[in-house]
This record gives sequence, C-alpha cells and structure tokens, in this order.
Amino acid sequence: MKELVEKKFYKRVLVIKHTTSKKCKYDEISSVKDENDNFRPLRVNFESRPMLHKALFSIYRILRTFYVSLFYYFMPFSSILISTMFPIATRFYTPPTCTNTN
Repeated sequence: MKELVEKKFYKRVLVIKHTTSKKCKYDEISSVKDENDNFRPLRVNFESRPMLHKALFSIYRILRTFYVSLFYYFMPFSSILISTMFPIATRFYTPPTCTNTN
C-alpha cells in the first residue's frame, strides 16, 4: 500500500494530459506532442472541438439533465407520494372483512 502513495509512483501515474477545467489557463502546454511534433495545449475548449463532438456533448448534457432531474428530484418525491397514497388507496378498494363471529 505504501507504494501507491509514494511520490515517485503517483507523479508517474497521475499525469494530466488534457483537461476541460476552468482553472486551467489557455496558454498552458501539456507533455503530449501532436503529429507535427509540437506540444498540444493542455486545455480543451468547446470551440476547438469538431462539430460531431459538440453535437454529442450537447446530447450528453440533455440526457444527463434528464437523468439527474428524474433520479435525484422526482424519485424521492414519488417514493413519498406512493408511501402516502398506497395505504389510502388500499383502504378504499379492499373488500370489508366481517369481524362478527356470531
């Protein structure tokens, strides 16, 4: 376990080659070279992506918004609603039982 946290190990493994972080400056250079043997920029901008990647990223954002809104906002609300409405609904739709034993 000690080998995983040593500085020489994680300096070699955890190398950031590209990022979309807003904390990264536009003029920072990565350690990766492109086909012209020039160092690539570290930050990837939305404007510098191809049109297909822009379209796919937009679709991803729409689907992620739907997923988050469904599972993190609607599911807790629906579970509270179902746990409240289920006893009320079963009370009105179950046949009455006879408790008189005579």
